[in-house]
Amino acid sequence: MRYHLLYAKAMNKGYVVFSSDSIMRQVCEYYDNHGASKEKMLAYYLLGCVYRDINDSPKAISCLNKALEFSDNDVSSHQLSSKICGQKAEIFYHQALVEQECQELDRAAYYAMLAHDSLSAIIDISLKAHAYSLVNKHDSAVYYNDIAVNRFKELGYEEYAAKASLNSIISYVELGKYPQAKKCIDIYEQKSGHYKNDTVIAGYESYYYIKGMYYTRINKLDSARLLFKRCQTATDNPKMRLNAYRGFSLMFNKMGIADSAAKYAMLTYELNDSIYQKESVEALLRLQASYNYERLQEEAKKKSDDIIELQWWLTGTVFIIIFVAGVFVYAYKRIRKANQWKLLQATERYKTEKSILQMEMEEMNALLAEQVSLLENKDLIIERKSRELNNEIERKECSIKELQDRVAQYEQKLNFMDTAAIEDKIQSSSIKGKFMYFATHVTEHPTDGLWKELIRFAKTQLPQMYILLNKYNVSNKDLRICILIRLKFKPGEIATIMDCRFPEVSLTRSRLLQKIYGIDGRASDFDRRLMLLY
Repeated sequence: MRYHLLYAKAMNKGYVVFSSDSIMRQVCEYYDNHGASKEKMLAYYLLGCVYRDINDSPKAISCLNKALEFSDNDVSSHQLSSKICGQKAEIFYHQALVEQECQELDRAAYYAMLAHDSLSAIIDISLKAHAYSLVNKHDSAVYYNDIAVNRFKELGYEEYAAKASLNSIISYVELGKYPQAKKCIDIYEQKSGHYKNDTVIAGYESYYYIKGMYYTRINKLDSARLLFKRCQTATDNPKMRLNAYRGFSLMFNKMGIADSAAKYAMLTYELNDSIYQKESVEALLRLQASYNYERLQEEAKKKSDDIIELQWWLTGTVFIIIFVAGVFVYAYKRIRKANQWKLLQATERYKTEKSILQMEMEEMNALLAEQVSLLENKDLIIERKSRELNNEIERKECSIKELQDRVAQYEQKLNFMDTAAIEDKIQSSSIKGKFMYFATHVTEHPTDGLWKELIRFAKTQLPQMYILLNKYNVSNKDLRICILIRLKFKPGEIATIMDCRFPEVSLTRSRLLQKIYGIDGRASDFDRRLMLLY
């Protein structure tokens, strides 16, 4: 069961989506009877994550609350409690329950501070600001986001502070505080790492809409039009197109171009209707989850009725036991009377049995005499037995020595190594050192022979990864990028080595994540899965 517990923990850490609760329910049942508090807490936390992934929110919340019941007053328990409250907040976020989400974020920040994890606590406060901005409580959003930004700066996390500034931009725009919005825009573009070469990185395209709204409000309408266009074309996400249409409608309305404003207002209406239908389906799924919860309550009621029925059975059993005990006492008295009569008969046999006893005693004395004789010769017997045991021990020692030598030879032949040793061998390989040279010498690039040597290295040292990539028929260029990622080269270094653009490396990783694992996610999600392959 510990294997299943650790395996589920690794899956959750690696962002692998759970598809069934069968194993984790067995794990929780096992640790309910055998585990320590920390193991029970971890088991119910992971079961809650399972129900989160299979969209059964009520069961997920129930399991996460159960996990908190096993929390101890130590750092590791506080760390896990912070994660549990964070998971509950995420579930409430998807259900649009902002107040409940904010309550759980407050608890997550509290436990993170108890665990001396200031960074996580500040991130929770920042998420709370984001939640308030989604429901147009912009004063609260600005208040909590300012707290988060200032705390990030105090601890030296300038990049985190810049990223958090994004939440404040739209709130300042809606509140009409345009100088503060411009200050946040400058900080975000200069220090967040999301904005390079006048382009935001994938996954943060909503920034185009936010900045476009700022330009619309301050009457820089040409700049706003450009940003709304980029928001429309940067991604296939329908919500980004909805934002772009909404922005165009407001922009053209401000310019006084009524037909264009009406056109984009209609596009906004149609796309919003489409998104609404999709979200309605998701709401039905959540309703189904609630039905599952009600079904769970019905099962609990049924079990309660079963317990009451069992109590009646136990009461009847007690009465039966009392009746049987009365019968037993009556029978015991009858048997005792019969035994007294048998005792009288036994007394008459006493004399006969006594004479037999004397005969037995004489035979016993003869046996004792034989035992004394054996004891007198015990030293000779022990010495002979000791020689036999010593000879047997010597034979066993020789046999063990031979087996140990043969096992060592097999281990040497099979090259048994633990995972840490294998990873050290991979990262300290000579081929990595050769490619490190090209990461810093931008005018020089690897030869075809060096690329072939890298492929041979992957075949022999990373067979799992090589077989997986061949299975999905990845191109030669993609294969090279994957091997360099596995050797822990940064995306910028890979772009330098392969003489290509940085976005091309990121897009390749995201594309391979979809192709191999069927997941739409960040490029870093693909990197984490690749690092688990040998």
